Amino acid sequence: MSLTRVNGGASPFQATGRALSMFTVSLANVHVSYDAPESDFEKLIRAIETVSSIEILGTPGSGSFRVAVSGTSLNATQLEAILSAAVATTTVASYTF
Repeated sequence: MSLTRVNGGASPFQATGRALSMFTVSLANVHVSYDAPESDFEKLIRAIETVSSIEILGTPGSGSFRVAVSGTSLNATQLEAILSAAVATTTVASYTF
C-alpha cells in the first residue's frame, strides 16, 4: 500500500505494509469459555498460526470471530479445510479489500 499527497495536500507521506486477508470464522459456541485452555477458539488460532501470521484477532462473540492474516495466499476454502481438521464443522468467509 502506498499513500501519497492528493490535491496539493501539505503533508506527503508513504505507508507500506503487508497484504492482509480478512476472514470470519464461524463455529457454534466458539464464544463459550474461549479463554480456557484447549478451548475450540484456542485450537482454531493454533491451526491458523501453522499456515500464516495473525495480524488482527477479534474476540469471539455469538458463534464467530474475525481474523486478519498475512504472509500467505490462503482463500476461505483452504482455511476452512485446515480449521475443520482442528475443530469439526467450521465455516469460513473471506473479505477482500
